[in-house]
Amino acid sequence: MLLAIGAAFSTFYANPETGVATLTDSGEIALKGGIFHILNDALDVSLLFLVAGAIYFTAKTTSLNKLGGLARNMKYTSVFFLIGLFAVSGLPPMNGFASKLMIYQSTYQVNPILAIVAILCSILLLATFVKVFYSAFLGPKISKLENIKEVPRSMLIAMGIIACLIIFIGLFPNLVVENVVTPAANALKNAGQYITMITGGF
Repeated sequence: MLLAIGAAFSTFYANPETGVATLTDSGEIALKGGIFHILNDALDVSLLFLVAGAIYFTAKTTSLNKLGGLARNMKYTSVFFLIGLFAVSGLPPMNGFASKLMIYQSTYQVNPILAIVAILCSILLLATFVKVFYSAFLGPKISKLENIKEVPRSMLIAMGIIACLIIFIGLFPNLVVENVVTPAANALKNAGQYITMITGGF
């Protein structure tokens, strides 16, 4: 997110006709990508936190050393973790892919090395979460966890709603960009006009 905002504002230039600073095309994409990623990250991280809460609810621990084989008894929770894993790592068709792609493209225009570093960081993040998934859900089952059960339906519904939003945004990113992200980006670019409109000039 900081990378996107930095890339956006590094492309400011003064319009020779108006003398007003404005963004280049790549800067606008970076700004929109940053805003989009803030929205996506809120959903992705929320889902992962709910999964962590579900694990603690059933296993009474979140220590990977004390977890293993949870997927056998917590199939839905394990699927929700995978969705969160793919989303936060920026893999298609999840929401994180669209916003990260916008950030990568715009950052590459400013500094290709930064774009490559950002991609490598996403790969490392993916590797970390794969390790967590394997240890908690696919590893050898701990004897103390033989009889654990899936979390209550209310918890599954909460995770399911966020997971559906993640997938929906990933499949139809333009809907969010056009109706949410672009207006927000325009408000940031024209903060003075926005404040005047809201306050009535006071």
